[in-house]
Amino acid sequence: MIYATISKYLLHTILEILETNTSAKKACDRLKSVFHDNQGSHLVDLEHKFTNLKLDNFPNLSAYCQVVKILVTQMNNVDLDITYQRMVLQVVVGLSDNYATIGTHISEAKTLPNFNEARSKLILEEARINRYSSKSEIALESDLHTTTINRESSQSNNRDNQRKRRSPWWWSFELLEQRKRQPPNQLPNLTF
Repeated sequence: MIYATISKYLLHTILEILETNTSAKKACDRLKSVFHDNQGSHLVDLEHKFTNLKLDNFPNLSAYCQVVKILVTQMNNVDLDITYQRMVLQVVVGLSDNYATIGTHISEAKTLPNFNEARSKLILEEARINRYSSKSEIALESDLHTTTINRESSQSNNRDNQRKRRSPWWWSFELLEQRKRQPPNQLPNLTF
């Protein structure tokens, strides 16, 4: 049953070891080499992912910080020790322009905060930015609504003023046009 849960390559390696009747030490060394033969390329890949993380690629700061923490754990598991200082600085480097002030505050502190403190500060800043942007959107919608109402009112007033400013020859033309469209028994409704 355990053979169904591992990869085919690993299964074939185990079966080869069993068929050759090698010692337990050699079997362990062979299996270890399967897992550690690509350690260098894996380190390069993890380092590349870590240094190129940007907040803009994530839905929020929590997801961004979670991925940073996961990558650091993976890097530490393959013998590439990442200090908390480097982790915090990488989080700050990957921030977007909206977080420039808090990022500078964190990176230029006399003692660099640990990862959890930095994450807490950033999440509070994210909440503040979200509150500010939602207030701005509400104000913008209110301004648009007021502008629309003012524009409609202004257009209505302009039409009324245009009617009042028309010359008498235009009134007679308008009267003739209305008479053509209306049955003979109805009087035209003109406003001057």
